[in-house]
Amino acid sequence: MDWRRIAEGVAVTGMLVASLALFGNPRQALDTIESVRTVPYAGALAGTLLGMVIWSGTLSALLRAQGVAVDPGRFQTTFVAGMGIRSVVPGGSASGPAVLGYVVGRTTDAPVETAVAMAYVQDVLLWVGATAVGTAGILGLLLFHHPSAQVLELAAGLTVLTLVMFGVVGYGILNPEPVERVVDALVTRLHDAASGVSERAAAYLDPEAVDDSLDRFFGAFRRLADDPEHLGPALASAVAGWFVHATTLYLVFVAVDVHASYAAAIFVVPVGGLAEGLSVLPGGIGSVEPAFTGLIVLLTSAGFTTSATVVFLYRLSNYWFRLGVGFAALPALGIGDVLDGAFDEPEVEA
Repeated sequence: MDWRRIAEGVAVTGMLVASLALFGNPRQALDTIESVRTVPYAGALAGTLLGMVIWSGTLSALLRAQGVAVDPGRFQTTFVAGMGIRSVVPGGSASGPAVLGYVVGRTTDAPVETAVAMAYVQDVLLWVGATAVGTAGILGLLLFHHPSAQVLELAAGLTVLTLVMFGVVGYGILNPEPVERVVDALVTRLHDAASGVSERAAAYLDPEAVDDSLDRFFGAFRRLADDPEHLGPALASAVAGWFVHATTLYLVFVAVDVHASYAAAIFVVPVGGLAEGLSVLPGGIGSVEPAFTGLIVLLTSAGFTTSATVVFLYRLSNYWFRLGVGFAALPALGIGDVLDGAFDEPEVEA
């Protein structure tokens, strides 16, 4: 495992979280933290772990569609470890599924390309689940709390964005040939350009090796398209996981005596999840916090400092706890350095 790269991700995350404390009223924030009630906050921690276990059902259902035998108990540990590792890797939904898929491929019978392909499908389903849960939150707010026009405009924009992205990915699953042609052409050009500059870069972009990987990668998508019956259970797990994670935010509200509706929680958390997926920083740090804080200010009577403190406590119980549990789960897999080779440079023949 490249611990230097992991340490860099943790350091960036820590600095950005610490910078959030510079805004607002530090004394009020500390008083709020000191007043946290233990039982609701412990429930938030447990909810984070439960949400990850439920989300593991999404990926395991997709892998079963590929003919991969999944041991539920061991796979949950694998998934939690993979989610922890992806939390410190920059790139959001661009690189996160690749990291998760690599961990799954190294610790199960699934080929790495298949695991990576299904991890990307899982991310799409999580986005769809986030839209569904966020929509439920909007309906609850409309019925009982009358949200502002800004919140409604934000919800509409995020829904359209998610549906468009889902349509693009769905087209790629059902019609992979155009995507493969574009990637093949791009890789060939990049390989030709790199050949005169760097042998190592050219080795990364070897057209035959990339083509073989693409065949396995898109083969997994084709098998899923031919046998879509597992998509229902996978999507159900995605939606259920979002409700559980939203419940953890509601428990943080309860822990610090902030009066907020459950509808607000099930709107804020999916929106924050979308911000995390779009961010290039580890765990969406630096984009999730402002998104959460702004929405909490809009949807509750809490001021900026209290809202920012709620976000800090939520991220501590969600992002940081997920990261810690994920790394703690690695030894339980019985594999020493599960990521050995993940960042290795390819050997170049003399």
